[in-house]
Amino acid sequence: MRNRFALFWLCIAAYSASLGLLMAKDREPQLKFEELQALLGKDHLSDELRQFRESMKVEPEVSYSELGFGVAFYHTWKGKGLQLCFNNKSKLIGIHLFAANQDGFEEYKGTLPGKLQFEHSRKLVEKTLGKPDEAGGGGVINYWVYYKKYNIVITYRSKDENDLETRIAHVTLIQSDKEEE
Repeated sequence: MRNRFALFWLCIAAYSASLGLLMAKDREPQLKFEELQALLGKDHLSDELRQFRESMKVEPEVSYSELGFGVAFYHTWKGKGLQLCFNNKSKLIGIHLFAANQDGFEEYKGTLPGKLQFEHSRKLVEKTLGKPDEAGGGGVINYWVYYKKYNIVITYRSKDENDLETRIAHVTLIQSDKEEE
């Protein structure tokens, strides 16, 4: 009798493990902050960006806008909380990673710098990353901060520059000054 129960539980365990493996195959790989950062400065037709777009498994929405340096274009995956911004020379200059329900985006599920999470308060972000190198917004637009060490801009949900409990709305990876040359 004991052997039957042992065999039964062994079969259940094997089935559960195989089910878990099958489900894991359907899951998308988690994007890593460092891997995204390595794409900055690349041409939109480069092998790296082609492979990245293929890994997303859905075509991006493409849009254009006029910026101070000319026409920029975007590859947007709202369902993945991700947007790539290219300059008028087709170089990737920014990557926007969105929190849930920000500007119509689903939440970006990959890693953020310094092990940040979108639900972290500004107070916790500053405790983790330190004092920002620059800050702006407040009043008319949402409060934002820049961390040169990570080449990121964090935009918060609040316009109030004194609100330490506000949460992250989105994180933007930007090209370093060295990469632009």
